[in-house]
Amino acid sequence: SQREAWERIAAYGSENFVTAHVSICSFFLVLRVLFVFIFKRLGVKSDKQLQDIAASAVGCIHSTIICVLTLEELLSRQWSPFSFTQEFDLASANTKTGICAMIFTNSYMLQDLALMLRYSPDEALYILHHMATITYMSSCMLVRHGDLSVALCIFLGEMTNPVINS
Repeated sequence: SQREAWERIAAYGSENFVTAHVSICSFFLVLRVLFVFIFKRLGVKSDKQLQDIAASAVGCIHSTIICVLTLEELLSRQWSPFSFTQEFDLASANTKTGICAMIFTNSYMLQDLALMLRYSPDEALYILHHMATITYMSSCMLVRHGDLSVALCIFLGEMTNPVINS
């Protein structure tokens, strides 16, 4: 089932924490380079425009994947946008799927932050947003609680990203 597939991926990520971060950062960087190459071939000349378009394309891919993952996690833990149940405890212990979602988003944020510092250092608000997000998710991984609050924030924040970046 879908849930079992997420659990297998999550088990790898939670057991191989650093490797998972490096692998996913590399994945996003390769995607970004690929998009820069494609858009350059399509005639975009400005390096700033190339980076902005590539960042938006990679952001849409991240958003799509992470929305599916976090929605699956939220629904498996009795979340409803219209009511809360006793089982929906924002301070509950992290699950493997929740850890996977945090690693995936942390990795995306790390590579995006690095490239933002290089190509858009004047975007102070986005840089602070990335730093705060990385700090919060890292602290939730460190204390082994809070992945549900992260999943809820990620889902509600990222589901609009494809619209914003198009």
